[in-house]
Formats: sequence, structure tokens, C-alpha cells
Amino acid sequence: GRGHFAFSDILSRGKDWRQSPYKDWYFLRDGKSSYGDKFDYEAWSGYQVLPKLNVYHPDVRNHIFDVARFWLEVGIDGWRLDCAADISPEFWNDFRRVCRETRPGAVLIGEIIHGDYNSWVDDYHRLHSATNYQLYKPIWSCLKDRNFFELRHCIERNEHLYGDKVLMNFMGNHDVDRVLSVLYDDRQLAMLAAVLLFTMKGTPCLYYGDECFMGGQKQHGGDASLRQPMPYPGDHSWDRTMFEVTKHLTHLRKHFPAVRYGGVMSGSPLI
Repeated sequence: GRGHFAFSDILSRGKDWRQSPYKDWYFLRDGKSSYGDKFDYEAWSGYQVLPKLNVYHPDVRNHIFDVARFWLEVGIDGWRLDCAADISPEFWNDFRRVCRETRPGAVLIGEIIHGDYNSWVDDYHRLHSATNYQLYKPIWSCLKDRNFFELRHCIERNEHLYGDKVLMNFMGNHDVDRVLSVLYDDRQLAMLAAVLLFTMKGTPCLYYGDECFMGGQKQHGGDASLRQPMPYPGDHSWDRTMFEVTKHLTHLRKHFPAVRYGGVMSGSPLI
């Protein structure tokens, strides 16, 4: 962001911003930013609070790789990488090499909302997995709208295009309305959504609070209501029903390999 030491150095030089040793870390140009800076610059998705880094510059790459190494050496198990599709697959290839050299078992999961997962995910290069947005909507809309044809189509499409991938499935996250709210606060449907999540091919990812029926919807374009504090187990809002269902589904997935590794039978009349 704008508070990063490199960008702060550029800002501190005012009209002499070209004298900064970090000027090539970003995409700067003549003009004036929305903050009134003595220069203009490219920003991520137009949000000028987030100046766009030039990841093709060797010093920028080394800086990012140093950050990756540091936290892996501290002991984290991997990286969940925001907006991974906004950066070239070639960059992630180098990022993975650095992570593998530092912590061989580290996992890299990219947030990829649009595009072809094959471009960013593979077994030996780039990312290990990605957020499976193409299956996110069918998990709840098949229950909300009784549209099981959509679910079947997306499962078959997923198998056809990404059958050799282990993508990360989810029914909610910090950017979308919570599944309970999407399903009109119907707790039975929320539990069925959890069943789908835990029995689909891929890696299930449970958003905190979904195991105790937390609700939340975007308000005025903000995400605060989606990211409320986790209630304590003794809180009156804590419902152990979903918690127990989640425990049973976790046990099922752990002890029955077919749930984790089973294939998809196309044309099954059961869907």
C-alpha cells in the first residue's frame, strides 16, 4: 500500500520523485494522484490506496521472495495468495521455487475468481491449488433455487477441465454473503450445503463461523458484517447442531478415502 517503505520514500521526495531509488518498483507517471501527490501511478483495480508493484523488476521480486522466506522460516505452512490471477503464472513459478527451497512442504493456494485454473495451478510448478469459484455458487443455489441441473453441469465441467487438479471448494468466505443468509436463514439447507462441500472432489474449506450458523450479508458495499468476531461456545448464539454435523462430515471424509479421491460418474440419474 501507500505506507510501504518504498512508496513512502517516493512520496517524501515530492516533485523530485524521480530521484527515488524505488521509482521503478511501481508504474509512475507525470500527473497528480487522487491523493494530490506530485505524480500519478497505476493502482490495483483503480484503488489508489494500493499502488501496483512492478513484479517484473528484480529488486521487487527479491523483496517479495524475502518476505515469503521469512514467514516460512518462522513456521507458517504456506500462503493463501489474494488475487493470484492478477499476476502472471511465470511469477508464481519463481515464487513456488523459493517456497519449495525454504520449506519443501509449504502449500500455495491462490484466490482465482475468473479464468482458466490450468494456467495457474499444476502439480510441479506455479500454485498447488486455487479457490474453486465455479463450484461455489452451485453449492448453495442448487438448494435455494432447486436447480440441481446447474450443480450437475458444474461438477461434470469441473471434472472435464480440471480433473487432475485438487481445487479448494468453499460455500462462503470473507468476500461473499454467508451461506446461512444466502439460504434465507434456513438451517436445514445450510447443513445440506455442508454435506455437498465435504463430499465433493477437492479440498473443503470452511469459513469460520459457518460451523455455528453465523449469518452476514454485505451492507452498502462493505464486508464488515461478513467478518464479525467468532462467538464463544457458551454464547447464546452458538448452535452446536451445525458444529456436530461438521464434526461428522470431517470424520467421514477422513476415514473414507472414496469421499476424498473418488471420481465422478457422468450421466448419473441420482443428481
